[in-house]
Amino acid sequence: TEEDEFLPFHPGFARIAIDAWAEGIPVQIVPVGFHYRQEDRWQVQLRFGEPIGPLSTARATELTSEVEQRVIALSGVGKGVTPPS
Repeated sequence: TEEDEFLPFHPGFARIAIDAWAEGIPVQIVPVGFHYRQEDRWQVQLRFGEPIGPLSTARATELTSEVEQRVIALSGVGKGVTPPS
């Protein structure tokens, strides 16, 4: 309902990554933040975070929470500032 509000992340992507890691496939999750603003037209700024994984021990709920926190931080939500370029 708010411009800077996020829907909760679901653990499906984390389960896929954890299963891949268990099979020896070194996939990485790259958190991406989005910052929108409207001037004459909508503009979006993307910020890519540090890759996560592969991890030898990971639980889907914890990994989901970590990715969610990083995406929110990269998006600059709740800090009242525009993320740096």
